Amino acid sequence: MQNYRPENLINMQVSEYEAMSQKGTVGFIEETVFHSLIDYYCAEAKIESALEVIDHAVEQYPYSASFYSRKGEILVYSELFEEALISLNIAAVYAPASVTISILKVKALMGLKNISDAFEIIDTTKSIAFGKDLSQIYCCEAILHESTGKFKRMFESLRYALTIDPLNEEALESITWAVEMTGNYDESVVFHNSILDKHPYCDRAWFNLGQAYACLEDDEMAAEAYEYALITNEENEFAYRECMHTYIKLKRYRKALECYNDGEGKVRLDGDLLINLGYCHEMLNDIKTAQIYYNQAIRRCPKNDRAYYQLGECHGRNNQWKKALKSYKKAFVLNRRKEEYITGLAEAFYQTGEIEKARNLFQKAADTAPETPFYWLRQAEFLLDIGEAKGAIAVLDEAEIYAEGIELFYCRIACLFYLGKREEALYFFGEALLEDYKKHDYIFNLIPALAIDEDIVRLLCKYQPV
Repeated sequence: MQNYRPENLINMQVSEYEAMSQKGTVGFIEETVFHSLIDYYCAEAKIESALEVIDHAVEQYPYSASFYSRKGEILVYSELFEEALISLNIAAVYAPASVTISILKVKALMGLKNISDAFEIIDTTKSIAFGKDLSQIYCCEAILHESTGKFKRMFESLRYALTIDPLNEEALESITWAVEMTGNYDESVVFHNSILDKHPYCDRAWFNLGQAYACLEDDEMAAEAYEYALITNEENEFAYRECMHTYIKLKRYRKALECYNDGEGKVRLDGDLLINLGYCHEMLNDIKTAQIYYNQAIRRCPKNDRAYYQLGECHGRNNQWKKALKSYKKAFVLNRRKEEYITGLAEAFYQTGEIEKARNLFQKAADTAPETPFYWLRQAEFLLDIGEAKGAIAVLDEAEIYAEGIELFYCRIACLFYLGKREEALYFFGEALLEDYKKHDYIFNLIPALAIDEDIVRLLCKYQPV
């Protein structure tokens, strides 16, 4: 019975065909066999052989639209668009109502940048198509809109495609990009939930829902959607990656590691994933394991600036500042515009006693990301540490031009205490408590003694929210 296995049958058909072809005379072959031969050569990426088979098929079946269509399809994907249109126009003569041929013609016209004719075919074909064919037509229309930069129309076309066929894989894949380009995240949530109400096992819809929630910064709902995407399809690599990334954003590092362990063997282990794994272990204070992952990432890509930076963070946690300095330097050399790399390098210089280098780099980090309060705060904290409270206030004055944040106010109050301006500092401390009571612990990080200061304790009691 082994001879009747499908793979043996096609091998026999190929052998017989090639024997005839070498003799220069191809005898009669059934249509189904011709199609099998075309499939075989396409699968083997032997495009010329596939086209040769089609030429023999057309000689024997000159009125068969399917062979002209197959030739047009192969030529389209070979980017031989003009030749493809010749075959597809002949195919359309014998099968004028074929949606498949129309779609291929649209793709060929797109390749030739003939957008107006492509839209004309789309509009004509809509009137004769229905069901999954009509859904595919709307997918083609979406691609045309994308090519002209009309992303709102692209989104609408894909929504129509999915309304007709909610499981259209091409449309489900493309709509994520359309949503990103239009910012229709709320609409995407509603739309994908409507799909999932009827098709709860559609993993791609769950994944798209997770993407929309993530862009809305609803990470809890995003993680839940990614989890469902994995329940419905355990092979969804992108869902594993996004689910892990979302749990990291939620600071649920053990959960992120569980997600990776569930997908081990299904997820390609690249530099980004190695860094995420290392970061989870770093945040769980397993520094040794974190360093192993970061070093693996560097071995895979010696120019992985993020891995060098994270190694510097690990060395800093261990107070190995000379090693940290070396790692931060490598990260900085690879990417001089990353503000966290600049701050890491500044910190390492400070901890190794090179104050002026640290001073310049703390300023550079703040200048690189002026809208982010953290880098101004770190510069001001550094100046406070080296006894330059007036300089710290000057930094905070500049920071207020670009950034906002109650911590900047609390830091200013700490500077006033350092300068001996106690009454002014206490007045502003009361103002800060009224604005954001919960963040007051920040000032104790700068001046721990204030935690037991009688006037500070009195103000904390006075302004404590009920």
